[in-house]
Amino acid sequence: MKLHCCYSEKVTVPATKPNITFQGQGFDLTAIMWNDTANSSHGTFYSASVSVFAAGFVAKNISFINVAPIPRPGDVGAQAVALRIGGDQAAFWGCGFFGAQDTLHDDRGRHYFKECFIQGSIDFIFGDARSLYENCRLISIADPVPAGVRSITGSVTAHARESNQENTGYSFVNCSIGGTGWIWLGRAWRPYSR
Repeated sequence: MKLHCCYSEKVTVPATKPNITFQGQGFDLTAIMWNDTANSSHGTFYSASVSVFAAGFVAKNISFINVAPIPRPGDVGAQAVALRIGGDQAAFWGCGFFGAQDTLHDDRGRHYFKECFIQGSIDFIFGDARSLYENCRLISIADPVPAGVRSITGSVTAHARESNQENTGYSFVNCSIGGTGWIWLGRAWRPYSR
């Protein structure tokens, strides 16, 4: 992907700054990128290139990228989040999310993703939010599996619902899945995952 406008910085939108919009020229043209990992930032949740805790956040036609090296299966502390969204009522139109393990931390709140491109390998959408993904492309970059071998090398989602009282989960409508590797569509991360 050749980007025309890259912002290399770690960005946080605090809860005290609601109703902010990030507008790009296209997810293949405009991006915010950084390179933290769980090891370099004191944990997966803090590795995000962009973290949003404010309500009413909107992003259009922009990519969020974590450019940390792609980890091998089993690497410890190599999780690298591109975006962490923890504010309520967030919407993403035509956005890109690029990483490998733990690309999009769909943490908490209600979120809408329309016509987005989401790339990763292991648990590349994870968290405990209530989110709708519509007409999105989900692309696995999990390790390819040699001919004749049937081995899972990644997963699209890892939901973290902690209680049967939580009204959270991920819904996918008219989305497509492609890429490499044998992947699970989802796996339970916490006791009441959906």
